[in-house]
Amino acid sequence: MVKFYDNRSLVDGTMPRFLKTVNLLFKSKRKKYDQAASLYQIANRQSRNPVFYDYFEVPDTIEGRFDLLSLHIILIMRRLPPESTLVQDLFDYFFEDMDFSLREMGVSDMKVGRYVKKLAKNFLGVFNSYNQAFRQPSQFKTALWRNLFGGQLVDEWLLEKLYEYCIASDDLLKTVDLLHQSPPWASLLNMESTAHAA
Repeated sequence: MVKFYDNRSLVDGTMPRFLKTVNLLFKSKRKKYDQAASLYQIANRQSRNPVFYDYFEVPDTIEGRFDLLSLHIILIMRRLPPESTLVQDLFDYFFEDMDFSLREMGVSDMKVGRYVKKLAKNFLGVFNSYNQAFRQPSQFKTALWRNLFGGQLVDEWLLEKLYEYCIASDDLLKTVDLLHQSPPWASLLNMESTAHAA
């Protein structure tokens, strides 16, 4: 099973120590993953909000949806208790679902492992880029630009609003016990009206 991090705090700026190789032979541990599944579904629903795609121009593609889902999962991971195994469980559940989804799309058994392994490694890089730049506006907006928009031309105000959304969501997430409460997200209503007027 993938070892995601070493139980140090994810918000202190330290670099998590990731497994050198990614083993994607997932076993059936649905009962263990009940909490992880719940957090994953909440992150997935939020990442599918049309505001991100219609007004903030995140590409509505498989890659764009994966990148936006990754962002929301990372926001949750940063605020889970460092002593909890839920970070690891959420990571494992995420890529078990990616494995299942790719098979549903018709990707062959011989290829799906390589694809998921690549996605997992990309996620670890994205995690580091966001975690290290968090609360540093310029660096974090650069990470958003690179990870959500692939470095393509995008209006600066879009990155500013997305940065504000991430910080506001992080402020909310740190006020709740994620082991027993659902993750709250910052409102997109004000951002939508601002984007629509731009």
